[in-house]
Amino acid sequence: MPSHLVRKLAILAFLLRGSFYCVEQPMWEGFDEWAHFGYIQHIAQYGRLPSRSDPVSDQLRRSVELAPVSASVAETSTGSLTHDAFWRLPPAERTGVARELSELRASYKSAGAGSAALMQYEAQQPPLYYLLLALPYLAVKDFSLPAQVLMLRLASLLISAARILLCCRLASRVSACRRASIPILLLLSSWPGLLVCVSRIGNDGLAMALGSAVTLCLFRIVRRGSGLRDWMLAGAILCAALLTKAYMLALLPLLP
Repeated sequence: MPSHLVRKLAILAFLLRGSFYCVEQPMWEGFDEWAHFGYIQHIAQYGRLPSRSDPVSDQLRRSVELAPVSASVAETSTGSLTHDAFWRLPPAERTGVARELSELRASYKSAGAGSAALMQYEAQQPPLYYLLLALPYLAVKDFSLPAQVLMLRLASLLISAARILLCCRLASRVSACRRASIPILLLLSSWPGLLVCVSRIGNDGLAMALGSAVTLCLFRIVRRGSGLRDWMLAGAILCAALLTKAYMLALLPLLP
């Protein structure tokens, strides 16, 4: 089979499996997913970056109370239900909770004091991913909250697909592993742990894609010599990576 066809089929399979993961994972089940969503929502609503002392919206706080969540997520909100507690509720009550969750809109305001406010603790993250995802959020801001979460998950999955192709391209540039570029592509496309990570709202998918792009640029510099255009491209992508995730600082020692 031609390698270009294998690449297309592998990416298609990755996107299909990733879409299943996006649908299958319960809402807010991903690592701190609700907090990442709150960061995006804050930018879209107020046009500025949040601070760690800013509360999340009433809609988001209420959704964390309604959606069944893992034990670790439930620790962040006193009103949250774990999955075990949710499935012990009577069927009629579970149906009512699901209906209220689907009817939550950004305009929702809680009546009275309610539970303690949840804070924007992910505001410590660099802003690039959240600025990018604010655009698809604005396109679906009038949809139900579960639909918004699904759309942002799919957008994150599409971003992470670029990383798979970049890793394959990098392997094809290295003489010693050129024949392994397709197996590497298939391996990365089939890792369930990677799919779980990138099929949620979070900035790791973009960070991995940009990190792969930086590595590819630096490898081209070593192979072709330090042309000014190549250095400028590497610097621009590295800047974007640093604006996405703090662990991209690990790429800085590669420059010397």
